[in-house]
Amino acid sequence: MAKPFVLGGYTNDPNLPPIAQTGGARSFSLSELDSVVGPGGLSWRDFLSKIGCSWGIPIIEKAEQEQSTHYALETFIKRALIP
Repeated sequence: MAKPFVLGGYTNDPNLPPIAQTGGARSFSLSELDSVVGPGGLSWRDFLSKIGCSWGIPIIEKAEQEQSTHYALETFIKRALIP
């Protein structure tokens, strides 16, 4: 639970960062996310936008404001459970 935010994945899209092209991933804590800079200066916000998950940005931003990893995880879980 110390680093519940995982950025990574796999795709053949050459326009996405190399970590997404190779299937690699890294885990981050809430406080580490803003210091993350991917290839080409890609921030976690840019990464989520490029992979079609921009809906998660406001959830993480609110969790950062409230300094509550629990809020982010609870909100993501609720969203996953709603059909």
